[in-house]
Amino acid sequence: PSQVSASQLQLVFSQRLNPLPEPPPHFDESVRSLNKSLSRAIPLRTTDASTERFFSREISELDVALAKKHVRRRHSKGARGVDAVSYEQIMTIPNTVLAALFNRCLLIGLESCLLKMLTLIIDKRVREWAEAVTFLPDSQNGFREKYRTHNNSFILRSSIDEARANGKPLYVAFIDLKNAFPSTDLPTLWLKLWRAGISGPLFD
Repeated sequence: PSQVSASQLQLVFSQRLNPLPEPPPHFDESVRSLNKSLSRAIPLRTTDASTERFFSREISELDVALAKKHVRRRHSKGARGVDAVSYEQIMTIPNTVLAALFNRCLLIGLESCLLKMLTLIIDKRVREWAEAVTFLPDSQNGFREKYRTHNNSFILRSSIDEARANGKPLYVAFIDLKNAFPSTDLPTLWLKLWRAGISGPLFD
């Protein structure tokens, strides 16, 4: 039997997945308040400014096919949501039907396998946009296609070797952000996305 009760888990995850009641002391409250006001000025309906229409073109059969391929490779045994629909069942639905459904929803969520598949498609669009406009620096190796986190280990080792060869000190900091997810200020996040150039139905 489990040594941790469901109520104990609920308490822990509730604290970790929801916004903090008070912002961390290191937050600049004046900037936070300004960002909150500015984010409210973002229109409820925005226009996709990307040349490739990353955030406004309809989800296609190809988008669905690629999402299915990704699921087969990595998530085929994923847990069902409250709707009890499995990935195995979703794989039997024609791509045309799924594309039509997704174009009517445009939601990001993890409550069901259908929503998780749609989230994969939206995530891919954002990644494609970030690569197209060279938004990400070369040092961003995690959660990036064709990049690996061990690239950073190689860079660190190379920096150590170079410092030793030149007889110079090397200062390194390993930073772990505590409670990063619930500490993210959502108005600031929306404002940053908007200012970066993300707009259109997928953003709305």
